Amino acid sequence: KGNGSGSNYGFCIEDAIEAGEISPKNGSISSDKAIEMLKKEKDKLELGLITQDDYDKKKLELVKFIK
Repeated sequence: KGNGSGSNYGFCIEDAIEAGEISPKNGSISSDKAIEMLKKEKDKLELGLITQDDYDKKKLELVKFIK
C-alpha cells in the first residue's frame, strides 16, 4: 500500500479511496474517518509529538468533515 506521501494527516490517499473513506470525485473524508484521524492527532499532541498549533491546524481541516 501507499506510504502516506503528499499527506499532512498521516494517511495514504490511495488507501483511503480504496477503503471508501475518501471520495475521489470531491476529496471528502467520511465523518468517522475524520474523527479517527482527529483522535490520532490528539494522541500525538498529548505525547508531545506535535505542537498545539499543529493540532489546531489539523483540527480545522478535519472538523469540516465531521457531521
